[in-house]
Amino acid sequence: MYIYTTHVGSFPLNYSEEAVRKIILDLSNLGINFLGYPQLRDFVEMYLEPLIQAGAISKIKVGFRVADEKTLRKEVIDEALVVREAELLKEMHSSEIIKALGLKGSITGPFTLASNIYTAGRYDISSSLLKNKRVLRDVLGSLVTSYVKGLEKLNYNMVVIDEPILSVIVGRRILLGYSEKDIVELLNEILGEVKVKYRGIHVCGRLSPLLARILLKLDLEVLDHEHKTAPANFSVYSKEDLESNEKFLALGVVSSKEPKVESIEEIKTLIKKGIDLYGDRLLFVKPDCGFRGLRVPGREEEMYDISLRKLSNIITALKELGLLYV
Repeated sequence: MYIYTTHVGSFPLNYSEEAVRKIILDLSNLGINFLGYPQLRDFVEMYLEPLIQAGAISKIKVGFRVADEKTLRKEVIDEALVVREAELLKEMHSSEIIKALGLKGSITGPFTLASNIYTAGRYDISSSLLKNKRVLRDVLGSLVTSYVKGLEKLNYNMVVIDEPILSVIVGRRILLGYSEKDIVELLNEILGEVKVKYRGIHVCGRLSPLLARILLKLDLEVLDHEHKTAPANFSVYSKEDLESNEKFLALGVVSSKEPKVESIEEIKTLIKKGIDLYGDRLLFVKPDCGFRGLRVPGREEEMYDISLRKLSNIITALKELGLLYV
């Protein structure tokens, strides 16, 4: 049995192409084998650029506001979209500046995008585009699908949809009038026809049993969650759940918000727990979430070093367990 290493996305450095290249090179040198492009820009805004440029939405202090409902349509979206970070990672891999077993792209999902776009003076999810199922499906669903197609054209090996808002709107019941079917159908429509080795979804926070049941129904291979800071998530799936639904798990083994660097022994304990619970259904280990939560103004380089040390300890823990996929 062997396990891949990866990361979720963001890092606590300021955005520049030079910083993106530096992080990609650092991650490759560490030995991260499913290498994702680092997100140093806001993970919502970077995927809403086509709608901003079309004048359909505008940026405000707390997110985005619908600026022109007539322009908020899928016709303003190109068939295949690629963020610059994804191009940089592909270029560096193709020119053999870096090595990786696989290239991973993370795209913010339609539900999370919708939750940050507001239609009224109030700025909460009940006043967001989440309440408009047509726009969610036809516009934001099409937008995310275009980014997925872009990664597919670049021959990425893994595509993960980031949907942190799902742990908010799906608890004991589903908020805002959504059904299980609504969630499953939209996400399956986005990922169902994608020809990459691994398709996944990242949902952070504590998962409810209802949300876990919904995620198991999705047409994808990898379920990616927090486990270090949300240990209750160890109990939401069984090995049998994962096997019967043909799913693998990406296990969060270090905090993405706490600046303390977890020891190798701490990480090994969590990996062993994951193996005991899930066996060969455990396919990836990684940080809980992106490292943007570590960002402290004026201390970006220090926090970045901490994030690299956390990742380095993950790799060392797998090596010492004899489980690192090389």
